[in-house]
Amino acid sequence: MPIQEIFRKIIHLSSLCYPLFYFFTNDKILVLAVTGVIFLTVFLIDLLRIFNKSINDVFCKYLKFTIRENEKTGFTGSTYFMCGTFFTILLFPKDIAIISLCVLVISDTCASVVGISIGRVKLIGNKSLEGTLAFFLSALIVSCFGWVYFGLLPHLLFISSFVTTIMELFNKQLKCDDNILIPIGFASVYLFAEIIVIVFIP
Repeated sequence: MPIQEIFRKIIHLSSLCYPLFYFFTNDKILVLAVTGVIFLTVFLIDLLRIFNKSINDVFCKYLKFTIRENEKTGFTGSTYFMCGTFFTILLFPKDIAIISLCVLVISDTCASVVGISIGRVKLIGNKSLEGTLAFFLSALIVSCFGWVYFGLLPHLLFISSFVTTIMELFNKQLKCDDNILIPIGFASVYLFAEIIVIVFIP
């Protein structure tokens, strides 16, 4: 695996601090304030460097080990991640938001590591069967914590994991960054499935 991707995955895994912070506090406003300030900060930094070549050159020079080619002239993954984190916490119940963010951090990392390391069977674009299976299986494992600690319904967690895996596979076609698509997609599918169960199953 390229050293650039190793650095990115270490940073990505460190982002578990956000759902863990939310898990250990009951103050949603505080969590929203912290994530909101960070989101706004990275967003403004990205805007500044996008419109100022000198700042962007310095940014790319010192962060060359973590920044991808397409991020040199656009928003970085950090901005998309903080956007997904902030709105997931804002829009969804605490238990679902925490599990959705954990799926984003853990499953996305597993899919990338497995896909880059041993991915052989190509599905769509650069996505591999091995990476996709790693995403799905790790999402199921993360979902077990949602079942055990929060009492979320296991069959709905299974559905959410499966549908989110398909979303992640087609994220380029959906034209949505996976840092936003995965957590909001997972949470939305779970809530939608829960409503269906409540309405149609006595």
